[in-house]
Amino acid sequence: MTSLLAGAGRTDISPQKGTYLAGYGHPFRTCKAVRDPLSATVLLLDDGQTRVALVALDALSVHEDVVRTLRARVEEASGTPASHTFVTCSHSHCSPVLSALEESSVTQRAHVAMVIEQVAKASSAARDTLQEAALYVGRGTNTIAVQRRDTNAKGETVIGKVAGGPIDPDLLVLQVRAPDGDIIATVVNLAWHPTCLSPKHRVASAAWPGQLREIVEAYTHAPVLFMQGATGDLHPDHTWGKGEVEAMVRLGTEVGDATLAVLQDMQAVSGVPIASEQREVLLPLQPERDAKGRPLDHLDALRRQFPVPRFIARWLLNRCYPWRSREAEGPEGKAVPMETQVLRLGSVALVGWAAEVFSGHAIEAKASSPADFTLFAGYSNGMIGYLPT
Repeated sequence: MTSLLAGAGRTDISPQKGTYLAGYGHPFRTCKAVRDPLSATVLLLDDGQTRVALVALDALSVHEDVVRTLRARVEEASGTPASHTFVTCSHSHCSPVLSALEESSVTQRAHVAMVIEQVAKASSAARDTLQEAALYVGRGTNTIAVQRRDTNAKGETVIGKVAGGPIDPDLLVLQVRAPDGDIIATVVNLAWHPTCLSPKHRVASAAWPGQLREIVEAYTHAPVLFMQGATGDLHPDHTWGKGEVEAMVRLGTEVGDATLAVLQDMQAVSGVPIASEQREVLLPLQPERDAKGRPLDHLDALRRQFPVPRFIARWLLNRCYPWRSREAEGPEGKAVPMETQVLRLGSVALVGWAAEVFSGHAIEAKASSPADFTLFAGYSNGMIGYLPT
Protein backbone atom coordinates (compact mmCIF):
# COMPACT_ATOMS: atom_id res chain seq x y z
CA MET A 1 0.00 0.00 0.00
CA THR A 2 1.25 3.51 -0.80
CA SER A 3 2.41 5.31 2.32
CA LEU A 4 1.93 8.97 3.21
CA LEU A 5 4.84 11.22 4.16
CA ALA A 6 4.37 14.60 5.86
CA GLY A 7 6.49 17.41 7.24
CA ALA A 8 5.79 20.90 8.56
CA GLY A 9 7.75 24.12 9.01
CA ARG A 10 7.00 27.60 10.35
CA THR A 11 8.64 31.01 10.18
CA ASP A 12 7.82 34.48 11.48
CA ILE A 13 6.53 37.05 8.95
CA SER A 14 5.69 39.91 11.33
CA PRO A 15 6.02 43.31 9.63
CA GLN A 16 8.45 46.10 10.42
CA LYS A 17 7.21 49.26 12.07
CA GLY A 18 5.84 51.60 9.44
CA THR A 19 4.46 48.85 7.18
CA TYR A 20 0.90 49.61 6.11
CA LEU A 21 -1.73 47.40 7.78
CA ALA A 22 -4.40 46.62 5.21
CA GLY A 23 -8.01 45.61 5.71
CA TYR A 24 -9.61 49.01 6.11
CA GLY A 25 -9.57 52.31 4.24
CA HIS A 26 -7.56 54.30 6.82
CA PRO A 27 -4.68 55.85 4.80
CA PHE A 28 -2.34 56.32 7.78
CA ARG A 29 -2.76 52.94 9.49
CA THR A 30 0.88 51.87 9.63
CA CYS A 31 2.24 49.30 12.06
CA LYS A 32 3.37 50.76 15.41
CA ALA A 33 4.02 47.42 17.13
CA VAL A 34 3.48 43.66 16.82
CA ARG A 35 0.86 42.39 19.26
CA ASP A 36 1.33 38.72 18.39
CA PRO A 37 3.54 37.09 15.75
CA LEU A 38 2.36 36.69 12.18
CA SER A 39 3.48 33.40 10.69
CA ALA A 40 4.02 31.41 7.52
CA THR A 41 3.40 27.69 7.96
CA VAL A 42 4.09 25.04 5.31
CA LEU A 43 2.76 21.48 5.30
CA LEU A 44 4.23 19.04 2.78
CA LEU A 45 2.42 15.81 1.88
CA ASP A 46 3.91 13.11 -0.34
CA ASP A 47 2.64 9.70 -1.49
CA GLY A 48 5.93 8.62 -3.08
CA GLN A 49 4.91 9.83 -6.55
CA THR A 50 3.31 13.23 -5.94
CA ARG A 51 4.21 15.99 -3.50
CA VAL A 52 1.96 18.91 -2.57
CA ALA A 53 2.48 21.92 -0.32
CA LEU A 54 -0.08 23.86 1.72
CA VAL A 55 1.22 27.33 2.60
CA ALA A 56 -0.81 29.19 5.26
CA LEU A 57 -0.03 32.90 5.67
CA ASP A 58 -1.09 35.53 8.18
CA ALA A 59 -1.94 38.16 5.57
CA LEU A 60 -5.00 39.99 4.31
CA SER A 61 -4.53 38.62 0.79
CA VAL A 62 -1.83 37.72 -1.72
CA HIS A 63 -1.47 38.94 -5.30
CA GLU A 64 -1.20 36.33 -8.08
CA ASP A 65 2.25 37.69 -9.06
CA VAL A 66 3.50 37.06 -5.53
CA VAL A 67 1.89 33.60 -5.60
CA ARG A 68 3.89 32.82 -8.73
CA THR A 69 7.13 33.79 -6.99
CA LEU A 70 6.19 31.92 -3.82
CA ARG A 71 5.49 28.75 -5.76
CA ALA A 72 8.85 28.96 -7.49
CA ARG A 73 10.66 29.39 -4.15
CA VAL A 74 8.71 26.52 -2.57
CA GLU A 75 9.73 24.32 -5.50
CA GLU A 76 13.40 25.24 -5.04
CA ALA A 77 13.28 24.67 -1.27
CA SER A 78 11.14 21.55 -1.04
CA GLY A 79 10.97 19.86 -4.43
CA THR A 80 7.23 20.52 -4.69
CA PRO A 81 6.14 21.37 -8.25
CA ALA A 82 4.95 24.96 -8.49
CA SER A 83 1.56 23.76 -9.75
CA HIS A 84 1.19 21.64 -6.60
CA THR A 85 1.56 24.49 -4.08
CA PHE A 86 -1.62 25.90 -2.51
CA VAL A 87 -1.19 29.36 -0.91
CA THR A 88 -3.92 30.53 1.46
CA CYS A 89 -4.33 33.62 3.65
CA SER A 90 -5.97 34.04 7.07
CA HIS A 91 -7.37 37.43 5.93
CA SER A 92 -6.37 39.19 9.16
CA HIS A 93 -7.33 42.86 8.93
CA CYS A 94 -4.32 43.69 11.12
CA SER A 95 -1.74 42.51 8.59
CA PRO A 96 -0.18 43.78 5.36
CA VAL A 97 -1.46 42.87 1.94
CA LEU A 98 1.07 40.78 0.00
CA SER A 99 1.43 42.90 -3.10
CA ALA A 100 3.80 45.62 -4.22
CA LEU A 101 4.21 47.97 -7.17
CA GLU A 102 7.24 49.97 -8.24
CA GLU A 103 5.68 53.03 -6.62
CA SER A 104 5.01 51.20 -3.34
CA SER A 105 6.82 52.23 -0.17
CA VAL A 106 10.19 50.74 0.74
CA THR A 107 8.63 49.03 3.77
CA GLN A 108 5.87 47.47 1.65
CA ARG A 109 8.29 46.05 -0.90
CA ALA A 110 10.60 44.87 1.90
CA HIS A 111 7.73 43.07 3.63
CA VAL A 112 6.74 41.16 0.51
CA ALA A 113 10.37 40.18 -0.18
CA MET A 114 10.78 39.03 3.44
CA VAL A 115 7.64 36.87 3.33
CA ILE A 116 8.85 35.14 0.15
CA GLU A 117 12.16 34.22 1.78
CA GLN A 118 10.51 33.12 5.03
CA VAL A 119 8.15 30.82 3.12
CA ALA A 120 11.18 29.27 1.42
CA LYS A 121 12.77 28.65 4.85
CA ALA A 122 9.57 27.08 6.18
CA SER A 123 9.40 24.89 3.07
CA SER A 124 12.96 23.71 3.60
CA ALA A 125 12.19 22.90 7.25
CA ALA A 126 9.10 20.93 6.19
CA ARG A 127 11.16 18.95 3.66
CA ASP A 128 13.76 18.13 6.31
CA THR A 129 11.12 16.73 8.68
CA LEU A 130 9.26 14.48 6.20
CA GLN A 131 8.21 11.25 7.92
CA GLU A 132 5.55 8.57 7.67
CA ALA A 133 2.14 9.91 8.55
CA ALA A 134 -1.57 9.18 8.77
CA LEU A 135 -4.55 11.46 8.14
CA TYR A 136 -7.50 12.13 10.46
CA VAL A 137 -10.59 14.32 9.99
CA GLY A 138 -13.26 15.78 12.24
CA ARG A 139 -16.21 18.15 12.07
CA GLY A 140 -17.63 20.71 14.50
CA THR A 141 -20.00 23.68 14.32
CA ASN A 142 -19.35 27.35 13.54
CA THR A 143 -20.92 29.17 16.51
CA ILE A 144 -19.15 32.50 15.96
CA ALA A 145 -20.00 33.95 12.55
CA VAL A 146 -23.11 35.97 11.70
CA GLN A 147 -24.52 36.96 8.31
CA ARG A 148 -23.55 40.60 7.70
CA ARG A 149 -25.52 41.51 4.53
CA ASP A 150 -28.40 43.43 6.09
CA THR A 151 -31.09 45.67 4.57
CA ASN A 152 -31.82 49.13 5.99
CA ALA A 153 -35.08 51.06 6.04
CA LYS A 154 -34.37 52.44 2.54
CA GLY A 155 -34.02 48.96 1.12
CA GLU A 156 -30.26 49.34 0.70
CA THR A 157 -27.84 46.53 1.38
CA VAL A 158 -25.55 47.45 4.27
CA ILE A 159 -23.08 45.76 6.58
CA GLY A 160 -24.92 44.73 9.71
CA LYS A 161 -26.06 41.63 11.56
CA VAL A 162 -28.86 39.38 10.37
CA ALA A 163 -30.10 37.27 13.25
CA GLY A 164 -30.49 33.69 12.06
CA GLY A 165 -29.11 34.60 8.62
CA PRO A 166 -27.34 31.96 6.52
CA ILE A 167 -23.71 31.11 7.33
CA ASP A 168 -21.35 28.24 6.53
CA PRO A 169 -21.93 26.10 9.64
CA ASP A 170 -18.80 23.95 9.35
CA LEU A 171 -15.75 23.84 11.60
CA LEU A 172 -13.55 21.35 9.76
CA VAL A 173 -10.35 19.87 11.16
CA LEU A 174 -7.69 17.84 9.35
CA GLN A 175 -4.85 16.37 11.38
CA VAL A 176 -1.61 14.70 10.30
CA ARG A 177 -0.07 12.28 12.79
CA ALA A 178 3.17 10.32 12.97
CA PRO A 179 3.10 6.53 13.54
CA ASP A 180 3.92 7.02 17.24
CA GLY A 181 0.88 9.27 17.64
CA ASP A 182 2.75 12.57 17.72
CA ILE A 183 1.02 15.38 15.84
CA ILE A 184 2.80 16.73 12.76
CA ALA A 185 0.26 19.45 11.93
CA THR A 186 -3.40 20.39 12.30
CA VAL A 187 -5.41 22.17 9.60
CA VAL A 188 -8.45 24.17 10.77
CA ASN A 189 -11.04 25.51 8.29
CA LEU A 190 -13.71 28.00 9.37
CA ALA A 191 -15.47 30.98 7.77
CA TRP A 192 -15.48 34.05 10.02
CA HIS A 193 -14.07 37.51 9.26
CA PRO A 194 -11.03 38.50 11.41
CA THR A 195 -12.40 41.99 12.10
CA CYS A 196 -12.88 42.16 15.86
CA LEU A 197 -10.25 44.92 15.97
CA SER A 198 -11.39 48.20 14.41
CA PRO A 199 -9.23 50.49 12.21
CA LYS A 200 -8.07 52.45 15.27
CA HIS A 201 -5.74 49.57 16.18
CA ARG A 202 -2.29 50.02 14.65
CA VAL A 203 -0.76 46.79 15.88
CA ALA A 204 0.07 43.82 13.69
CA SER A 205 -1.86 40.75 14.77
CA ALA A 206 -2.84 37.32 13.52
CA ALA A 207 -6.26 38.29 14.97
CA TRP A 208 -8.54 35.55 16.28
CA PRO A 209 -6.89 32.81 14.14
CA GLY A 210 -3.73 33.52 16.17
CA GLN A 211 -5.64 32.96 19.40
CA LEU A 212 -7.11 29.75 17.94
CA ARG A 213 -3.59 28.53 17.11
CA GLU A 214 -2.32 29.36 20.58
CA ILE A 215 -5.04 27.26 22.20
CA VAL A 216 -4.68 24.23 19.91
CA GLU A 217 -0.88 24.25 19.66
CA ALA A 218 -0.56 24.24 23.44
CA TYR A 219 -2.45 20.93 23.34
CA THR A 220 -0.96 19.31 20.22
CA HIS A 221 2.61 20.72 20.39
CA ALA A 222 2.48 21.03 16.61
CA PRO A 223 1.73 23.85 14.16
CA VAL A 224 -1.82 24.76 13.19
CA LEU A 225 -2.49 25.90 9.61
CA PHE A 226 -5.61 28.04 9.42
CA MET A 227 -7.64 28.07 6.19
CA GLN A 228 -10.06 30.99 6.10
CA GLY A 229 -13.36 29.94 4.56
CA ALA A 230 -15.82 31.81 2.36
CA THR A 231 -16.42 34.72 4.69
CA GLY A 232 -17.17 37.57 2.27
CA ASP A 233 -20.65 37.99 3.78
CA LEU A 234 -19.90 36.88 7.35
CA HIS A 235 -18.86 38.88 10.42
CA PRO A 236 -17.80 38.14 14.00
CA ASP A 237 -20.59 38.33 16.56
CA HIS A 238 -19.15 41.52 18.08
CA THR A 239 -19.65 45.23 17.45
CA TRP A 240 -16.75 47.68 17.36
CA GLY A 241 -16.40 49.86 20.42
CA LYS A 242 -15.15 48.93 23.85
CA GLY A 243 -13.39 45.68 24.63
CA GLU A 244 -12.30 44.83 21.07
CA VAL A 245 -9.08 43.06 22.09
CA GLU A 246 -10.93 41.19 24.83
CA ALA A 247 -13.61 40.13 22.33
CA MET A 248 -10.98 38.92 19.86
CA VAL A 249 -9.32 36.79 22.55
CA ARG A 250 -12.64 35.50 23.88
CA LEU A 251 -14.03 34.51 20.49
CA GLY A 252 -10.71 33.06 19.29
CA THR A 253 -10.57 31.00 22.48
CA GLU A 254 -14.11 29.78 21.83
CA VAL A 255 -13.07 28.51 18.40
CA GLY A 256 -9.90 27.00 19.89
CA ASP A 257 -11.91 25.14 22.53
CA ALA A 258 -14.38 23.95 19.87
CA THR A 259 -11.44 22.64 17.83
CA LEU A 260 -10.09 20.77 20.85
CA ALA A 261 -13.50 19.15 21.24
CA VAL A 262 -13.38 18.01 17.60
CA LEU A 263 -9.92 16.52 18.18
CA GLN A 264 -11.38 14.15 20.78
CA ASP A 265 -13.38 12.32 18.10
CA MET A 266 -11.32 12.22 14.92
CA GLN A 267 -11.74 9.61 12.19
CA ALA A 268 -8.84 8.01 10.33
CA VAL A 269 -9.05 8.37 6.54
CA SER A 270 -6.87 7.48 3.59
CA GLY A 271 -4.50 10.29 2.65
CA VAL A 272 -3.44 8.78 -0.66
CA PRO A 273 -3.33 9.05 -3.59
CA ILE A 274 -2.31 12.72 -3.73
CA ALA A 275 -3.09 15.02 -6.65
CA SER A 276 -3.33 18.71 -7.53
CA GLU A 277 -5.58 20.31 -10.14
CA GLN A 278 -5.98 23.94 -11.23
CA ARG A 279 -8.45 25.78 -13.41
CA GLU A 280 -8.75 29.42 -14.43
CA VAL A 281 -12.33 30.66 -14.51
CA LEU A 282 -13.30 33.79 -16.46
CA LEU A 283 -15.80 35.90 -14.50
CA PRO A 284 -17.60 38.60 -16.51
CA LEU A 285 -17.23 42.20 -15.35
CA GLN A 286 -20.19 44.54 -14.96
CA PRO A 287 -18.80 48.10 -14.71
CA GLU A 288 -20.33 50.56 -12.29
CA ARG A 289 -22.07 53.39 -14.16
CA ASP A 290 -22.75 57.07 -13.56
CA ALA A 291 -26.15 58.77 -13.59
CA LYS A 292 -26.10 58.90 -17.41
CA GLY A 293 -25.28 55.20 -17.72
CA ARG A 294 -21.64 55.70 -18.71
CA PRO A 295 -19.15 53.17 -17.28
CA LEU A 296 -16.89 54.44 -14.50
CA ASP A 297 -13.24 53.51 -14.20
CA HIS A 298 -11.93 52.21 -10.87
CA LEU A 299 -10.85 55.65 -9.63
CA ASP A 300 -14.20 57.31 -10.26
CA ALA A 301 -16.00 54.35 -8.73
CA LEU A 302 -13.83 54.75 -5.63
CA ARG A 303 -14.54 58.50 -5.54
CA ARG A 304 -18.22 57.73 -5.08
CA GLN A 305 -17.26 56.39 -1.65
CA PHE A 306 -14.47 58.91 -0.96
CA PRO A 307 -15.15 62.26 -2.70
CA VAL A 308 -11.53 63.26 -3.34
CA PRO A 309 -9.64 64.34 -6.49
CA ARG A 310 -8.49 61.53 -8.78
CA PHE A 311 -4.81 62.00 -7.94
CA ILE A 312 -5.56 61.54 -4.25
CA ALA A 313 -7.68 58.45 -5.01
CA ARG A 314 -4.75 57.05 -6.98
CA TRP A 315 -2.35 57.85 -4.12
CA LEU A 316 -4.66 56.16 -1.61
CA LEU A 317 -4.85 52.98 -3.69
CA ASN A 318 -1.09 52.80 -4.28
CA ARG A 319 -0.45 53.32 -0.56
CA CYS A 320 -3.16 51.09 0.91
CA TYR A 321 -3.78 48.48 -1.80
CA PRO A 322 -0.90 48.37 -4.31
CA TRP A 323 -2.72 46.07 -6.67
CA ARG A 324 -3.19 45.61 -10.40
CA SER A 325 -5.57 42.94 -11.65
CA ARG A 326 -5.58 41.13 -14.97
CA GLU A 327 -8.38 41.42 -17.49
CA ALA A 328 -9.25 38.98 -20.25
CA GLU A 329 -11.81 38.64 -23.01
CA GLY A 330 -14.53 36.21 -22.08
CA PRO A 331 -17.60 35.01 -23.98
CA GLU A 332 -19.58 37.95 -22.54
CA GLY A 333 -16.90 40.63 -23.00
CA LYS A 334 -14.38 41.80 -20.41
CA ALA A 335 -13.70 39.30 -17.67
CA VAL A 336 -11.36 38.77 -14.73
CA PRO A 337 -9.53 35.43 -14.50
CA MET A 338 -9.81 33.65 -11.13
CA GLU A 339 -7.71 30.62 -10.22
CA THR A 340 -9.38 27.67 -8.57
CA GLN A 341 -7.30 24.84 -7.12
CA VAL A 342 -8.01 21.49 -5.51
CA LEU A 343 -5.58 19.31 -3.57
CA ARG A 344 -6.66 15.69 -3.30
CA LEU A 345 -5.47 13.77 -0.24
CA GLY A 346 -7.10 10.39 -0.76
CA SER A 347 -10.72 10.86 0.29
CA VAL A 348 -10.12 14.48 1.35
CA ALA A 349 -10.27 17.60 -0.87
CA LEU A 350 -8.85 21.06 -0.18
CA VAL A 351 -10.55 23.65 -2.42
CA GLY A 352 -9.22 27.18 -2.93
CA TRP A 353 -10.70 30.14 -4.81
CA ALA A 354 -8.76 33.36 -5.42
CA ALA A 355 -11.50 35.68 -4.17
CA GLU A 356 -13.37 36.97 -1.14
CA VAL A 357 -16.12 34.43 -1.59
CA PHE A 358 -19.65 34.64 -0.21
CA SER A 359 -20.54 31.68 2.00
CA GLY A 360 -23.26 30.31 -0.28
CA HIS A 361 -20.64 29.36 -2.87
CA ALA A 362 -18.69 27.29 -0.34
CA ILE A 363 -21.81 25.51 0.88
CA GLU A 364 -22.68 24.52 -2.70
CA ALA A 365 -19.10 23.54 -3.56
CA LYS A 366 -18.82 21.25 -0.57
CA ALA A 367 -22.26 19.72 -1.20
CA SER A 368 -21.33 18.89 -4.81
CA SER A 369 -17.82 17.59 -4.04
CA PRO A 370 -17.18 13.91 -4.77
CA ALA A 371 -14.75 13.79 -1.82
CA ASP A 372 -15.86 12.38 1.52
CA PHE A 373 -14.48 15.44 3.34
CA THR A 374 -14.05 18.85 1.68
CA LEU A 375 -12.40 21.98 3.06
CA PHE A 376 -13.08 25.27 1.24
CA ALA A 377 -10.79 28.32 1.43
CA GLY A 378 -11.16 31.78 -0.03
CA TYR A 379 -8.23 34.22 -0.33
CA SER A 380 -6.15 31.45 -1.92
CA ASN A 381 -3.59 31.71 -4.75
CA GLY A 382 -4.54 35.31 -5.52
CA MET A 383 -7.40 37.71 -4.95
CA ILE A 384 -9.81 39.23 -7.48
CA GLY A 385 -12.11 40.93 -4.94
CA TYR A 386 -15.56 40.00 -3.68
CA LEU A 387 -17.40 37.12 -5.33
CA PRO A 388 -21.08 37.39 -4.37
CA THR A 389 -23.69 34.76 -4.99
